[in-house]
Amino acid sequence: MGSREGRYARPPTEARAALFLPDGASAENPAPAVVLRNGAAGVLGSRELTYGAQFSEMGVAALVIDAFGALRDRATGCINRFLEITETMALAAAYAGLRHLDFLPEVDGDRVALMGFS
Repeated sequence: MGSREGRYARPPTEARAALFLPDGASAENPAPAVVLRNGAAGVLGSRELTYGAQFSEMGVAALVIDAFGALRDRATGCINRFLEITETMALAAAYAGLRHLDFLPEVDGDRVALMGFS
C-alpha cells in the first residue's frame, strides 16, 4: 500500500508562478522571500502582482503562485474552483513554491514567509 493507485492517483501537475527578485540578490547576498498565494479570484495584477513588485523593491524576493493556473481544466468559474480545487491542492502549490525558492541561490531559504489572499 505504499503507492497511490486507482482513482486517487494523479500525474504531477505543472505549477504557474511569477518570481520577483530584488536588485542585488545573489548567492553572496541572498534575499529573504515571501510566497504569495492567490485567493478565489485568481492572480490579480492589482493584488498579488503588485505586492510581488513591492516586496522586490523592498529587498524581499516574492513568488506569486497561481494555484488555479495549472488546474484551469478542472475549474473555470469561482464556484467550480471551490468544488474542484481543494485547499490541499493549493497548499501543495505553496510548498512547491517554497521548495523552488530553496533551490535559488539568490534566496535565503531559511527566511521565507507565506502570505495569502481571499
